[in-house]
Amino acid sequence: MPQHPSAHTSSLPPHVVLVEDDENTRYVLESALQEDGFRVTACPTAESARATFRTQPAQLLVSDLRLRGSDRGGVDLIRELRKQAKEAPEAILLTGMSLPSLVHEKSELDAMGAHLVLKPFELDDFLALARELTGWPGIGLL
Repeated sequence: MPQHPSAHTSSLPPHVVLVEDDENTRYVLESALQEDGFRVTACPTAESARATFRTQPAQLLVSDLRLRGSDRGGVDLIRELRKQAKEAPEAILLTGMSLPSLVHEKSELDAMGAHLVLKPFELDDFLALARELTGWPGIGLL
């Protein structure tokens, strides 16, 4: 399970891979993360995210829990990254599902050290979690 960094130590802002199949949601989250100083690679599918991770390490994965064409897109993507990467990224999974219907996924995500965020959510809260997980102070424009 990844360790939460106490402070961001690189001169570059953290790299975030954002996986969201809804174009509008992807745009809003990408813009918010970029405005807070993160470097963001936005991907519409888990497959494009896998290709990104092969060439560009990231400190944070933000993924929709359910991606079109994949029942467990975000969960499977985290599991693969945890197995393959020397330093697996922190992970935030987003979902519009209710907690009672997520009992199995919630326990699995907890075991992997992933964070579940229920939609709708406040952008400020989302950015605060991204900052906490990466140790990035942000630039506070939102």
